[in-house]
Amino acid sequence: MNKTLIYGHKSFISKNFLNDYSNQLNFYLYKDRYNKKRSNIFEKKIRSFLKKNNINYIINFAANNNNSQKILDFNKILESNFYLPLSLIKVCEKLDLTLVLFLSKDMSSSNEIKNFYSLSKEMLKTHIANTTINCKLRVFDIDSVYGPYDFNYRRLIPSICSNLFKANSKKKIKILNIQQKKNFIYVKKLNKLILKS
Repeated sequence: MNKTLIYGHKSFISKNFLNDYSNQLNFYLYKDRYNKKRSNIFEKKIRSFLKKNNINYIINFAANNNNSQKILDFNKILESNFYLPLSLIKVCEKLDLTLVLFLSKDMSSSNEIKNFYSLSKEMLKTHIANTTINCKLRVFDIDSVYGPYDFNYRRLIPSICSNLFKANSKKKIKILNIQQKKNFIYVKKLNKLILKS
């Protein structure tokens, strides 16, 4: 049975993946939080964990998906969506492991930067395209994901569902972030593609 390290186990995509495939894969959760200022320590610790447990794959579900136009701390988004994947690439190169990363199709239809989340994912995409990477890398360029365990009410579908559930027939329903154009993929469909890869 393949040993797979899951990073970002609290994401709803990860929760679905763990629930759906725990009988097919041997999962390990790595819970140490990434910090760019301490990236060398993070890389050393995770390498040790990977070696000790003979892990074959890393799936990085961690992401800061704050896609609002007004953001207070772009560094948090960069740390999660750009610097963390770079550290995981370094680790996988040293240990010859397979790494699964996710990009965002938010940028693919136009060159217009829609938000800082999109920008951080575009930076990662550009880095991957222009750098020699010496590990097995699986990259998924995905649409907005929806499905079970998504309780982030700033996101479109959870916001709609939550407000419909709370509404009574006499109240107007407030839906956040409705001024968006999005393509969606159901989380179970995405996870089948991840498993196949």
